Amino acid sequence: MRYGMSVPCFGEDPRMFGRLALEIEAAGWDGFFVWDHIRWRTHWPGGVLDPWILLCVAATTTSRIKLGTLVTPPARRRVAKLAKETVTLDRLSDGRLVLGVGLGWPPDVDFGWLGDEEDNRVRAAIFEETMEALVGLWTTEPFSYHGDHIRIEEVQLRPGPLQQPRPPVWVGAKWPNRRPFVRAAQWDGIVPVMDTTKHDRALSPNDVRDLLELIGEQRGSLDGYEVVLGGRSEVGTEGADRIAAFAEAGVTWWVEAIQPEGDWFADAATRAGAGPSR
Repeated sequence: MRYGMSVPCFGEDPRMFGRLALEIEAAGWDGFFVWDHIRWRTHWPGGVLDPWILLCVAATTTSRIKLGTLVTPPARRRVAKLAKETVTLDRLSDGRLVLGVGLGWPPDVDFGWLGDEEDNRVRAAIFEETMEALVGLWTTEPFSYHGDHIRIEEVQLRPGPLQQPRPPVWVGAKWPNRRPFVRAAQWDGIVPVMDTTKHDRALSPNDVRDLLELIGEQRGSLDGYEVVLGGRSEVGTEGADRIAAFAEAGVTWWVEAIQPEGDWFADAATRAGAGPSR
């Protein structure tokens, strides 16, 4: 089991995130991840910062921990710009990038209000094309792509990512919707959450076993596949026991998920300093 922390990309001082990433690394965590939003909620009163710049700040203050987004919605990002951002961060961090991707939320405030696609099915189609094109652009070889939403004439982008053949990709998906998990099976990891429109509870170890059975059917093997679960854990034995139950079910990463409530940045710093609940 590896341990990370996930924090909102909210605030007004990007340098705070570099200091937080350093605290996370010093306390023995394995990864630092940030959300990717532009507006988030209708009445959100605070600032929202760019996740890629925050991660670059974190890359310059750390040397060991994985760095990435949980999650970036490719459907609202131009694929060539996403290719450049990911390659730059992967090289700046000496190959520590993890790209977390998903459909994104909320569809109105974070998408439709800004002129981007709101419909989940259309965003899913754009997601699939963008990811196919992104992998092609990462190769540094001449690449063309003609899809319904993405069109690239022959182009060669350099440099490529430091990690070869490409950085790992984790896909966010809501359980028990099967199609997103089938989509996620072709990549390197899953970041599952419960679809709260269908179940008023969090994921359980049994849910993890069920979704991994589905992914295993698609992949044929779960060897090397990351299962990344977010939540809050108590410091000490109680938290360790809870995480151990998920580890037995197949979870490989526990990500301490900080929510933007109250003085959430101070909460993140305190939780970071306490270290993982091993």
